[in-house]
Amino acid sequence: MIMTGAALRMGPVPILFVLLALLAAPPGLSGAETPPAGPDVTPEMTVRLTPSIGVAYVSYDQYTAVFFRGEVLLNRQTVVMAVVELCATMDNGWSTTCSPTALVFSYSTYGEFQVTVSVPPRTLASEVGVLTVVAQETTGAVTSRTDVEANVTVFPYHMLRLYYGATSKNVVPGGKVNFSVDVQNLGNEDDSYVLTIWNTDRLMREGWQVEMVQPAVDTIPPNATMRFEVYVTAPREPILPGAWCDVNIEVKSRKSVARAPYASGTVGFRVNLAGNPLEYPLVELIIVAAVLVAAAASLVYWRRWRKRKTRAIDVEEEKR
Repeated sequence: MIMTGAALRMGPVPILFVLLALLAAPPGLSGAETPPAGPDVTPEMTVRLTPSIGVAYVSYDQYTAVFFRGEVLLNRQTVVMAVVELCATMDNGWSTTCSPTALVFSYSTYGEFQVTVSVPPRTLASEVGVLTVVAQETTGAVTSRTDVEANVTVFPYHMLRLYYGATSKNVVPGGKVNFSVDVQNLGNEDDSYVLTIWNTDRLMREGWQVEMVQPAVDTIPPNATMRFEVYVTAPREPILPGAWCDVNIEVKSRKSVARAPYASGTVGFRVNLAGNPLEYPLVELIIVAAVLVAAAASLVYWRRWRKRKTRAIDVEEEKR
Protein backbone atom coordinates (compact mmCIF):
# COMPACT_ATOMS: atom_id res chain seq x y z
CA MET A 1 0.00 0.00 0.00
CA ILE A 2 1.32 3.45 -0.93
CA MET A 3 0.50 6.23 1.50
CA THR A 4 0.93 9.95 0.99
CA GLY A 5 2.83 12.11 3.40
CA ALA A 6 -0.39 13.44 4.90
CA ALA A 7 -1.65 9.95 5.49
CA LEU A 8 1.58 8.99 7.13
CA ARG A 9 1.32 11.96 9.42
CA MET A 10 -2.25 10.90 10.44
CA GLY A 11 -1.04 7.61 11.68
CA PRO A 12 -2.76 4.17 11.43
CA VAL A 13 -5.70 4.90 13.75
CA PRO A 14 -7.20 7.87 11.83
CA ILE A 15 -6.81 5.92 8.59
CA LEU A 16 -8.88 3.06 10.07
CA PHE A 17 -11.67 5.50 11.01
CA VAL A 18 -11.66 6.93 7.51
CA LEU A 19 -12.05 3.48 5.94
CA LEU A 20 -14.93 2.58 8.28
CA ALA A 21 -16.68 5.86 7.48
CA LEU A 22 -16.42 5.19 3.78
CA LEU A 23 -17.93 1.68 4.15
CA ALA A 24 -20.88 2.94 6.25
CA ALA A 25 -21.68 5.91 4.02
CA PRO A 26 -24.96 5.88 1.94
CA PRO A 27 -24.66 4.64 -1.63
CA GLY A 28 -25.20 8.10 -3.01
CA LEU A 29 -22.27 9.47 -1.00
CA SER A 30 -19.96 6.63 -1.97
CA GLY A 31 -20.59 7.18 -5.68
CA ALA A 32 -22.56 3.91 -6.34
CA GLU A 33 -25.71 4.24 -8.51
CA THR A 34 -28.93 2.34 -7.69
CA PRO A 35 -31.34 1.82 -10.63
CA PRO A 36 -34.70 3.50 -10.01
CA ALA A 37 -37.75 1.27 -9.36
CA GLY A 38 -39.80 0.55 -12.48
CA PRO A 39 -43.23 2.16 -12.82
CA ASP A 40 -46.34 0.15 -11.91
CA VAL A 41 -47.74 -1.37 -15.12
CA THR A 42 -51.52 -1.68 -15.07
CA PRO A 43 -53.22 -3.40 -18.04
CA GLU A 44 -55.42 -1.16 -20.13
CA MET A 45 -58.43 -3.40 -19.47
CA THR A 46 -59.50 -6.55 -17.60
CA VAL A 47 -61.62 -9.32 -19.16
CA ARG A 48 -63.35 -12.01 -17.09
CA LEU A 49 -65.42 -15.11 -17.94
CA THR A 50 -67.93 -16.82 -15.66
CA PRO A 51 -67.82 -19.74 -15.06
CA SER A 52 -64.18 -20.64 -15.50
CA ILE A 53 -65.19 -24.22 -16.34
CA GLY A 54 -68.36 -24.89 -18.35
CA VAL A 55 -69.97 -28.33 -18.49
CA ALA A 56 -71.61 -29.66 -21.67
CA TYR A 57 -74.42 -32.20 -21.18
CA VAL A 58 -74.25 -33.68 -24.66
CA SER A 59 -76.58 -36.30 -26.12
CA TYR A 60 -76.49 -38.84 -28.91
CA ASP A 61 -78.17 -36.77 -31.62
CA GLN A 62 -78.40 -33.11 -30.52
CA TYR A 63 -75.99 -30.21 -30.12
CA THR A 64 -75.55 -28.78 -26.63
CA ALA A 65 -74.97 -25.12 -25.78
CA VAL A 66 -72.67 -23.93 -22.98
CA PHE A 67 -73.04 -20.30 -21.89
CA PHE A 68 -70.40 -17.97 -20.45
CA ARG A 69 -70.95 -14.48 -19.04
CA GLY A 70 -68.19 -12.03 -19.87
CA GLU A 71 -67.15 -8.71 -18.33
CA VAL A 72 -64.84 -5.99 -19.62
CA LEU A 73 -63.41 -3.35 -17.25
CA LEU A 74 -61.37 -0.41 -18.55
CA ASN A 75 -58.68 0.38 -16.01
CA ARG A 76 -58.74 4.20 -16.01
CA GLN A 77 -60.64 6.98 -14.36
CA THR A 78 -62.59 8.43 -17.24
CA VAL A 79 -63.36 7.27 -20.74
CA VAL A 80 -64.74 9.71 -23.26
CA MET A 81 -65.09 7.20 -26.10
CA ALA A 82 -63.66 3.70 -26.60
CA VAL A 83 -64.54 0.61 -28.63
CA VAL A 84 -63.63 -2.93 -27.56
CA GLU A 85 -63.92 -5.65 -30.21
CA LEU A 86 -64.47 -9.23 -29.00
CA CYS A 87 -63.55 -12.51 -30.69
CA ALA A 88 -64.24 -15.97 -29.20
CA THR A 89 -62.66 -19.21 -30.47
CA MET A 90 -62.32 -22.85 -29.33
CA ASP A 91 -59.03 -24.67 -29.72
CA ASN A 92 -60.79 -27.86 -30.93
CA GLY A 93 -62.95 -26.17 -33.56
CA TRP A 94 -66.29 -26.14 -31.73
CA SER A 95 -68.61 -23.38 -32.89
CA THR A 96 -68.76 -20.20 -30.79
CA THR A 97 -70.97 -17.11 -30.79
CA CYS A 98 -70.10 -13.86 -29.03
CA SER A 99 -72.83 -11.31 -28.37
CA PRO A 100 -72.21 -8.47 -28.84
CA THR A 101 -69.02 -8.61 -30.88
CA ALA A 102 -68.13 -5.03 -29.92
CA LEU A 103 -68.64 -2.91 -26.81
CA VAL A 104 -68.84 0.88 -27.06
CA PHE A 105 -67.77 2.77 -23.93
CA SER A 106 -68.89 6.37 -23.56
CA TYR A 107 -68.21 7.88 -20.14
CA SER A 108 -68.32 4.33 -18.77
CA THR A 109 -65.63 1.77 -17.87
CA TYR A 110 -67.72 -1.44 -17.55
CA GLY A 111 -69.43 -3.64 -20.14
CA GLU A 112 -70.87 -7.17 -20.41
CA PHE A 113 -71.10 -9.79 -23.15
CA GLN A 114 -72.08 -13.45 -23.58
CA VAL A 115 -70.31 -16.34 -25.29
CA THR A 116 -72.14 -19.48 -26.45
CA VAL A 117 -70.20 -22.65 -27.22
CA SER A 118 -71.96 -25.32 -29.32
CA VAL A 119 -70.75 -28.83 -28.48
CA PRO A 120 -71.45 -31.50 -31.13
CA PRO A 121 -73.48 -34.63 -30.30
CA ARG A 122 -71.62 -37.82 -29.32
CA THR A 123 -68.62 -35.85 -28.09
CA LEU A 124 -66.49 -38.10 -25.89
CA ALA A 125 -66.54 -37.43 -22.17
CA SER A 126 -62.74 -37.35 -22.10
CA GLU A 127 -62.52 -34.29 -24.37
CA VAL A 128 -61.80 -30.85 -22.92
CA GLY A 129 -61.97 -27.68 -25.00
CA VAL A 130 -60.33 -24.33 -24.27
CA LEU A 131 -62.34 -21.18 -24.96
CA THR A 132 -60.31 -18.05 -25.69
CA VAL A 133 -61.85 -14.57 -25.81
CA VAL A 134 -59.67 -11.81 -27.25
CA ALA A 135 -60.61 -8.22 -26.48
CA GLN A 136 -59.04 -5.41 -28.54
CA GLU A 137 -59.56 -1.78 -27.59
CA THR A 138 -59.13 1.11 -29.97
CA THR A 139 -59.02 4.61 -28.52
CA GLY A 140 -57.99 7.14 -31.13
CA ALA A 141 -54.67 5.93 -32.52
CA VAL A 142 -53.89 3.67 -29.54
CA THR A 143 -54.76 -0.05 -29.65
CA SER A 144 -54.47 -2.45 -26.72
CA ARG A 145 -55.26 -6.15 -26.54
CA THR A 146 -55.92 -8.73 -23.81
CA ASP A 147 -57.44 -12.20 -23.63
CA VAL A 148 -59.01 -14.63 -21.18
CA GLU A 149 -59.53 -18.40 -21.22
CA ALA A 150 -62.07 -20.89 -19.85
CA ASN A 151 -62.45 -24.66 -20.14
CA VAL A 152 -65.38 -26.65 -21.50
CA THR A 153 -65.71 -30.22 -20.19
CA VAL A 154 -68.14 -32.89 -21.38
CA PHE A 155 -70.43 -34.74 -18.98
CA PRO A 156 -70.77 -38.49 -19.66
CA TYR A 157 -74.03 -39.97 -20.90
CA HIS A 158 -74.94 -43.64 -21.34
CA MET A 159 -77.00 -45.26 -24.06
CA LEU A 160 -77.16 -48.71 -25.64
CA ARG A 161 -78.72 -50.55 -28.56
CA LEU A 162 -79.53 -54.27 -28.82
CA TYR A 163 -79.08 -56.40 -31.93
CA TYR A 164 -80.36 -59.97 -32.21
CA GLY A 165 -81.50 -62.48 -34.80
CA ALA A 166 -84.49 -64.84 -34.65
CA THR A 167 -86.60 -64.42 -31.53
CA SER A 168 -88.38 -67.79 -31.80
CA LYS A 169 -86.92 -71.29 -32.13
CA ASN A 170 -88.15 -74.91 -31.90
CA VAL A 171 -86.59 -77.57 -29.72
CA VAL A 172 -87.19 -81.26 -29.03
CA PRO A 173 -87.58 -82.57 -25.47
CA GLY A 174 -84.20 -82.40 -23.75
CA GLY A 175 -82.74 -80.33 -26.60
CA LYS A 176 -80.87 -77.02 -26.37
CA VAL A 177 -81.09 -73.82 -28.42
CA ASN A 178 -79.12 -70.58 -28.15
CA PHE A 179 -79.83 -66.90 -28.78
CA SER A 180 -77.21 -64.19 -29.38
CA VAL A 181 -77.61 -60.63 -28.07
CA ASP A 182 -75.18 -57.94 -29.26
CA VAL A 183 -74.98 -54.77 -27.15
CA GLN A 184 -73.64 -51.59 -28.78
CA ASN A 185 -72.30 -48.78 -26.62
CA LEU A 186 -73.94 -45.57 -27.86
CA GLY A 187 -72.68 -43.53 -24.89
CA ASN A 188 -69.68 -41.21 -24.85
CA GLU A 189 -67.44 -43.12 -22.44
CA ASP A 190 -66.32 -46.70 -21.81
CA ASP A 191 -69.08 -48.83 -20.33
CA SER A 192 -69.90 -52.37 -19.26
CA TYR A 193 -73.24 -54.19 -19.17
CA VAL A 194 -75.14 -56.72 -17.10
CA LEU A 195 -77.78 -59.08 -18.51
CA THR A 196 -80.70 -60.17 -16.30
CA ILE A 197 -83.32 -62.85 -17.02
CA TRP A 198 -86.56 -61.78 -15.38
CA ASN A 199 -88.43 -65.09 -15.22
CA THR A 200 -85.70 -67.57 -14.32
CA ASP A 201 -87.56 -69.00 -11.31
CA ARG A 202 -90.74 -69.78 -13.24
CA LEU A 203 -88.80 -71.41 -16.06
CA MET A 204 -86.96 -73.65 -13.60
CA ARG A 205 -90.21 -74.71 -11.95
CA GLU A 206 -91.52 -75.78 -15.34
CA GLY A 207 -88.40 -77.81 -16.08
CA TRP A 208 -86.61 -75.36 -18.40
CA GLN A 209 -82.94 -74.56 -17.89
CA VAL A 210 -81.52 -71.17 -18.90
CA GLU A 211 -77.84 -70.22 -18.80
CA MET A 212 -75.94 -67.18 -19.98
CA VAL A 213 -72.38 -66.84 -21.24
CA GLN A 214 -70.72 -63.50 -20.51
CA PRO A 215 -68.38 -61.95 -23.10
CA ALA A 216 -64.65 -62.23 -22.57
CA VAL A 217 -64.25 -58.41 -22.57
CA ASP A 218 -65.95 -56.66 -19.66
CA THR A 219 -65.71 -53.02 -20.81
CA ILE A 220 -66.05 -51.61 -24.32
CA PRO A 221 -65.40 -48.10 -25.72
CA PRO A 222 -68.05 -45.93 -27.44
CA ASN A 223 -69.57 -47.40 -30.64
CA ALA A 224 -68.13 -50.87 -29.91
CA THR A 225 -70.28 -53.99 -29.35
CA MET A 226 -70.15 -56.97 -27.03
CA ARG A 227 -72.04 -60.27 -27.35
CA PHE A 228 -74.00 -62.30 -24.81
CA GLU A 229 -75.03 -65.91 -25.48
CA VAL A 230 -78.23 -67.30 -23.91
CA TYR A 231 -78.81 -71.09 -23.91
CA VAL A 232 -82.21 -72.67 -23.24
CA THR A 233 -82.59 -76.41 -22.53
CA ALA A 234 -86.06 -77.99 -22.79
CA PRO A 235 -87.32 -80.46 -20.16
CA ARG A 236 -86.64 -84.11 -21.03
CA GLU A 237 -90.18 -85.20 -20.14
CA PRO A 238 -92.53 -82.36 -20.97
CA ILE A 239 -96.17 -82.78 -20.09
CA LEU A 240 -97.78 -81.87 -23.38
CA PRO A 241 -96.66 -81.31 -26.95
CA GLY A 242 -96.87 -77.74 -28.22
CA ALA A 243 -95.71 -76.30 -24.90
CA TRP A 244 -93.48 -73.24 -25.03
CA CYS A 245 -91.56 -70.85 -22.83
CA ASP A 246 -90.69 -67.14 -22.99
CA VAL A 247 -87.26 -65.88 -21.92
CA ASN A 248 -87.45 -62.19 -20.94
CA ILE A 249 -84.08 -60.41 -20.82
CA GLU A 250 -83.03 -56.93 -19.70
CA VAL A 251 -79.60 -55.42 -20.43
CA LYS A 252 -78.40 -52.55 -18.21
CA SER A 253 -75.49 -50.15 -18.40
CA ARG A 254 -73.40 -50.62 -15.26
CA LYS A 255 -72.24 -47.00 -15.10
CA SER A 256 -75.76 -45.61 -15.37
CA VAL A 257 -77.39 -47.80 -12.70
CA ALA A 258 -76.89 -45.10 -10.06
CA ARG A 259 -78.70 -42.53 -12.21
CA ALA A 260 -82.35 -42.27 -13.13
CA PRO A 261 -83.42 -43.20 -15.65
CA TYR A 262 -80.66 -45.71 -16.28
CA ALA A 263 -79.73 -46.92 -19.76
CA SER A 264 -81.28 -50.30 -20.55
CA GLY A 265 -82.85 -52.43 -23.25
CA THR A 266 -85.16 -55.46 -23.27
CA VAL A 267 -85.71 -58.42 -25.58
CA GLY A 268 -87.86 -61.55 -25.40
CA PHE A 269 -87.24 -64.99 -26.90
CA ARG A 270 -89.72 -67.86 -27.33
CA VAL A 271 -88.84 -71.56 -27.41
CA ASN A 272 -91.45 -74.01 -28.80
CA LEU A 273 -91.46 -77.72 -28.07
CA ALA A 274 -91.54 -79.85 -31.20
CA GLY A 275 -91.09 -83.53 -32.13
CA ASN A 276 -93.19 -86.74 -32.18
CA PRO A 277 -96.27 -86.30 -29.96
CA LEU A 278 -96.06 -89.98 -28.94
CA GLU A 279 -92.84 -89.16 -27.10
CA TYR A 280 -94.69 -87.15 -24.44
CA PRO A 281 -95.78 -89.12 -21.29
CA LEU A 282 -99.18 -87.46 -20.98
CA VAL A 283 -100.00 -88.27 -24.59
CA GLU A 284 -99.11 -91.88 -23.99
CA LEU A 285 -101.32 -91.93 -20.89
CA ILE A 286 -104.21 -90.40 -22.80
CA ILE A 287 -103.85 -92.98 -25.58
CA VAL A 288 -103.74 -95.89 -23.12
CA ALA A 289 -106.73 -94.50 -21.29
CA ALA A 290 -108.62 -94.12 -24.55
CA VAL A 291 -107.82 -97.73 -25.51
CA LEU A 292 -108.98 -98.98 -22.10
CA VAL A 293 -112.19 -96.97 -22.32
CA ALA A 294 -112.87 -98.32 -25.79
CA ALA A 295 -112.19 -101.87 -24.63
CA ALA A 296 -114.49 -101.47 -21.64
CA ALA A 297 -117.22 -100.01 -23.84
CA SER A 298 -116.85 -102.90 -26.28
CA LEU A 299 -117.08 -105.43 -23.46
CA VAL A 300 -120.23 -103.81 -22.11
CA TYR A 301 -121.76 -103.71 -25.57
CA TRP A 302 -120.82 -107.38 -26.16
CA ARG A 303 -122.39 -108.45 -22.87
CA ARG A 304 -125.61 -106.59 -23.64
CA TRP A 305 -125.72 -108.10 -27.12
CA ARG A 306 -125.12 -111.57 -25.73
CA LYS A 307 -127.85 -111.11 -23.14
CA ARG A 308 -130.37 -110.02 -25.79
CA LYS A 309 -129.36 -112.93 -27.98
CA THR A 310 -129.87 -115.39 -25.14
CA ARG A 311 -133.32 -114.01 -24.39
CA ALA A 312 -134.31 -114.30 -28.03
CA ILE A 313 -133.28 -117.94 -28.11
CA ASP A 314 -135.24 -118.68 -24.94
CA VAL A 315 -138.37 -117.08 -26.38
CA GLU A 316 -138.15 -119.17 -29.55
CA GLU A 317 -137.81 -122.37 -27.55
CA GLU A 318 -140.89 -121.55 -25.46
CA LYS A 319 -142.96 -120.98 -28.62
CA ARG A 320 -142.08 -124.45 -29.85
